[in-house]
Amino acid sequence: MIPPCESPSPSSSSAQIISRMVILIATTSLWATGLLVDRIYRSRHFEWSRRIPAMLGFLLGIVGLLMLTRAATPQAAVVALTLAIYGVDMTVPPSWTHCVDIAGKNAGAVSGSMNAVGNLGSFLSAFTFPYLLAKTGTAVTYFVLAAALNGAGLVSWIWMRPAGGLKKA
Repeated sequence: MIPPCESPSPSSSSAQIISRMVILIATTSLWATGLLVDRIYRSRHFEWSRRIPAMLGFLLGIVGLLMLTRAATPQAAVVALTLAIYGVDMTVPPSWTHCVDIAGKNAGAVSGSMNAVGNLGSFLSAFTFPYLLAKTGTAVTYFVLAAALNGAGLVSWIWMRPAGGLKKA
């Protein structure tokens, strides 16, 4: 017989609400970044319409992750994690748009490849965190490594150019 579920304690209920809010706030970056991509595209800086939002997102990811390593309170950790997730989510709209820019009628294959490599990174991350935690005794190493990878992503966007140049609509 399965035992009945116990009601969550007030603290676990609060943690559930906070964890949901972090993701809900961060997902607003997808909408906001899509608007930013469109706005920059319509300006005289349209060639940077994918790069600026993605680079800004990676920068926010770096700042949030490094703040997380210094968070002294649970509230500070929540703010830092929210900033990091918000920033990293900002890289999604320009990434998918860039797939269309560079691949044209093969955008599905390029997008699928990007998604597969991203999922491979997520898979490896799930093993890296506990490994680094066991080896170093702290989560700081993992978050610093994640910040460094965000830095590599930021720098990579400097060279992102659509095939044949981006044409202003």
